[in-house]
Amino acid sequence: MLATLGLGLGSSAAWGGLYDVSSWGPAAVAVLAAALAVMVLSPAMIAPPARLLLSALTGLAAFAGLSMLWAQSPPAAAIEAHRWALYAATFLLVVKLVRDERSRHVVLGSLVAGALVVDVVLVAQLLGPDAPSRFFNNRLTFPLGYVNGQAAVLAAAVWPAVAIAEQARQIALRGAAAGTAAVLIGLMLLTQSRAGLASLGVTAVLLVILFPGRARRMWLLLVIGASVALVGGELAHVYSQAPPGRFEPEAEVVNRAVAHLLLAGFAAAAAWSIVSALLRRPALATPAARRAGAAVLVVAMLAAGGAIVATGDPAQRLRSQVDQFTQLDRSSENSPSRLLSGGGNRYDYWRVAVAEFRAHPVAGLGAGNYVAEYYARRRSSEVVRQPHSLQLQQLAELGVPGLIAVGGLLVAIGWLLVAAARRVSRGEDRLTVGSAVAAGGVLIAWTVHTSVDWLHLLPGLTGGALCAAACLASSCDSQPSDRPAWRRVLVVAGCGAAICLAGAGVGRLTLAAGDRERAREALTDGDPRRAMELAERSLDLQPQELGAFYTQAAAWARLGDYSRARNVLLRAAALEPRNPVPRALLGDLAVRRGDLAVARREYAAAVRLDPRDPVLRAALRRVGTRRAGGRGGLASPAP
Repeated sequence: MLATLGLGLGSSAAWGGLYDVSSWGPAAVAVLAAALAVMVLSPAMIAPPARLLLSALTGLAAFAGLSMLWAQSPPAAAIEAHRWALYAATFLLVVKLVRDERSRHVVLGSLVAGALVVDVVLVAQLLGPDAPSRFFNNRLTFPLGYVNGQAAVLAAAVWPAVAIAEQARQIALRGAAAGTAAVLIGLMLLTQSRAGLASLGVTAVLLVILFPGRARRMWLLLVIGASVALVGGELAHVYSQAPPGRFEPEAEVVNRAVAHLLLAGFAAAAAWSIVSALLRRPALATPAARRAGAAVLVVAMLAAGGAIVATGDPAQRLRSQVDQFTQLDRSSENSPSRLLSGGGNRYDYWRVAVAEFRAHPVAGLGAGNYVAEYYARRRSSEVVRQPHSLQLQQLAELGVPGLIAVGGLLVAIGWLLVAAARRVSRGEDRLTVGSAVAAGGVLIAWTVHTSVDWLHLLPGLTGGALCAAACLASSCDSQPSDRPAWRRVLVVAGCGAAICLAGAGVGRLTLAAGDRERAREALTDGDPRRAMELAERSLDLQPQELGAFYTQAAAWARLGDYSRARNVLLRAAALEPRNPVPRALLGDLAVRRGDLAVARREYAAAVRLDPRDPVLRAALRRVGTRRAGGRGGLASPAP
């Protein structure tokens, strides 16, 4: 079971990180059933930090579900609630099943094996003529489909590779693992993900601080870093070489960069094979060797600092980066590399999240409903559905209860890491240094990265991080349950009821999502009546889901029934009065019919809800000057 779960989560990048409920829904039903089984069959209580983490996940699921009562979009809140329920069940399942070092190796090894299969295929593609298809905006984006998520997928395999390179007995295996880590980090550079590389750096520092073997680990990181640095310019050229407006680099440029990266990986493997063999000699395994490792790290930091100073006044550069960050500067898009630029829109996402919390501090806007006020409050024109931060999303959507729950989650993660570090330092047999570095690296990298992004909405990545947390938690003290039999029966019955309720909800969400997808396909295939039937069936399972309303309206429009199409969109607008999309589609429908007065009114309403959308403003200008062109309207089933 652990191997199957690990392989599925590790290879999830091939399925978009299991982002859509249609992807993770069927797996969630199986995981919930397995969690119920181990809850019944395993009487042992889990350790205190694991109980805190499980309580935080369960609390987020429960309050997200409760927020359906006041959320503008109850379907969005339902998806959030059931996703958190899946996370709680995944952690409970793995922490109950992982009881020794062998089972840790199974789950961590299968996670890495699944990820490496996808990564090997990716490297083969990057060496071929179809290499540009893996990029978007000249950044490595696929197979996952989200550039920062793709960086996180690569990073998740780096730290188990580092652990193997550090701890394996065979020289060849140590070298191969070091070379693999170097190639993965080089691929991360192709994503140009600032959050991904920042999480990589923070994780490296914390792993050196927390776990024994610091000297060897610093030497290993230096070898890997130096190898990647040798081809850093070639990798950066992939991003910078394309002319403005081009979204894919040239195949030859990518092929050459990845070929050089593989050579750097071989160099890292050879260098670490030699260095690790020397470090394992008794004469060198002394405090002097450890001090040498620390000195190497200091030299590397000084070199990095010198490089920063060489680029100009550090204080002025810092002020410039802060200005780019807070003023939504997009200058990094045309620079040779975006890794040292503060430009982007995250400040705007975070500012809106804080404003939403101030407006709704007690209970928030409702889970998954950050977007309800984002369009009215934003200062950029970028379309997002979450504030790109685990903490700020819960703050905006769930208010103070969400902040408490996510605070408990972060405290539990820190507790697990510190407890694991103490056990490894004391030399306890229940957790080895290798397992601690591998699991701790995966968990730290996810925690840091999702604090400035939305990895927590990707079950493939979050599930892997929770497996790593369970591996650390299983090394902590736990004890058999000393509850009376009747109390244990009540606990199991209560947990069983909650799991069954979550399973039934996930089942409905999955079936509804499948019907919506088939309805869109039927509409594309020219069968609007079948599309309406499937959309109605989806609404029976998940009422108030606007996607099904959009498909119904498009189907009626295809059949030439303006009145029914308009009525469907009016129902959608009434369900989510702050959502600009139904009003925009009503404007499209009016243009299709030739009713420019109605179109002006609907587009004006949409612009009031989303004043920064350039497409809506352009549409309003066109109908305002009586030059509305085209009759596409609802030619596609959704915006």
